[in-house]
Amino acid sequence: MEKIKHLLPPVTYYKAALHTHSNISDGQQTPEETKQTHKEQGYQILCITDHNIHINHPELSEPDFLMLTGMEINTHQGGDWYIFNDKTYHLLFISKDPNNLWQPLPRTGKWEDYPELVAQAENMDRSYDIAAVNALIARGNEKGFLCCYNHPVWSRQTYPDYAPLEGLWAVELCNSCNNFAYDRYNADIYRQMCSLGKNIVPLGTDDSHSAPNIGKAWTMIGAPDLTYQSVITAMEKGDLYMSTGPQIHSLTVEGEYLRITCSPVAKIHADSGTRWSRIIENEDGSPITEAQIKLTPWLERTASLGDTAFIWLTVTAPDGTYAATRAYRREELITD
Repeated sequence: MEKIKHLLPPVTYYKAALHTHSNISDGQQTPEETKQTHKEQGYQILCITDHNIHINHPELSEPDFLMLTGMEINTHQGGDWYIFNDKTYHLLFISKDPNNLWQPLPRTGKWEDYPELVAQAENMDRSYDIAAVNALIARGNEKGFLCCYNHPVWSRQTYPDYAPLEGLWAVELCNSCNNFAYDRYNADIYRQMCSLGKNIVPLGTDDSHSAPNIGKAWTMIGAPDLTYQSVITAMEKGDLYMSTGPQIHSLTVEGEYLRITCSPVAKIHADSGTRWSRIIENEDGSPITEAQIKLTPWLERTASLGDTAFIWLTVTAPDGTYAATRAYRREELITD
């Protein structure tokens, strides 16, 4: 019998909003209203990531709804805030410990309402400079955070801006904020970053600032239970996929085949950091719910690349919505 390797573990997958804003920064809803709106949309995990101020909301967690602790840090060419044509880095920091309220910056946001946070904040360099940004990411990792690189297209950033970034856990593959209507799918950027050897996961986020912007893109996190530590562990391991609609039910390696099952879609695309790719679709346009891809040719052609080579899959529904896995490296695609 062929050994089965589960790339997506056979556990419960929880719908997560990992990038949201409340009226503590520039959102329109209170944290309580933000939680309720997400719960009505079927979310089970929420991280309120207000700008440049780090506040947890443990009182909003329930047995069937988990609050994560996080913040979004901005650094701009124009200083404390940006003008229309400035470049900008926006970074999510999600805490591995719900009670860790590390503050890297002692200003911006509604700090006057939270003097205890001001008192404990570091005064890190907020220059628009790759060394300063990498120092911020490194400090966040040291302090126990997962860091995601947000909406690079809206931020007017190009390859020289994101190629040198170090220590990232994730990048937003889709940011569906209404203000970023052209910035919905950063496949080329994700592919380029993975080709540089960065082991990062793709997120789907709403970056919601108001109720109408909730429920367009999300991340499905596979964990044995809905507890803080289980969810964070799953996020660290990459046991997740992003979606704007379709569901991925399983992803396995069985012998020399990569197999995927999903909700009905129009096509399944296997992509890589090489010229090899595969698109599976029915000639008559009828939906498909599963596919298998022979890995042997790809493994043979990429032997010299080692673990800089990877494969990731995107499934696209007839209405154009899609879901995507993370990039899996060679060693993960080989069964013993």
